Amino acid sequence: MSNNSIFDKDYFEIFGLNRQFKQDPVEIRKQYLRLQSNFHPDNFANHSSYEKQYFLQLSTLINDAYQILMSPLKRAQYLFAHLMQTKVVDSPDENISNSSHTAFLIEQMSLREEIESLKSKPNSQILAELKNKISEMQLQYEQALTHSFEQLMSEKSQEKQQKNIIQQEIERLIFELQFYLKLDEELKNI
Repeated sequence: MSNNSIFDKDYFEIFGLNRQFKQDPVEIRKQYLRLQSNFHPDNFANHSSYEKQYFLQLSTLINDAYQILMSPLKRAQYLFAHLMQTKVVDSPDENISNSSHTAFLIEQMSLREEIESLKSKPNSQILAELKNKISEMQLQYEQALTHSFEQLMSEKSQEKQQKNIIQQEIERLIFELQFYLKLDEELKNI
């Protein structure tokens, strides 16, 4: 089978996408459907058990890649880990400014208080405003991640100190975006 090399490719390569943060969800979905139609295990029901197992593993790989590429947070974590040859970022580097981290956490506490207030006293107008605010923040973080990844990837020969600053910024953005996604999930349950 000539497709063994697909297991050595990163998710962007598998989907035929440029290795960058900014992606078109419609294109990701289109590539996913194309890959699944070509490699879905049901298409190989009459093949050997080895081939069936191979295409089951390939289908699982395609599904995993799809889940990661469709989620801005997971895509950022995956791309960062791939570029830095490191593990996925769950928390910011300790070098991130405590004052900016503190301000962010205070804002998060305030938003959580608003959500708790809405749970006890539902108000559709305030709920809609809060959903819009959080959606706008998510979009701002995605735009900032796009910019930071472009900076990181644009110059391979940039100074190590500058590269470290950009890496820390990406770590911070990924970390903080997680909070907004959690808030968004909480709002969906109100």
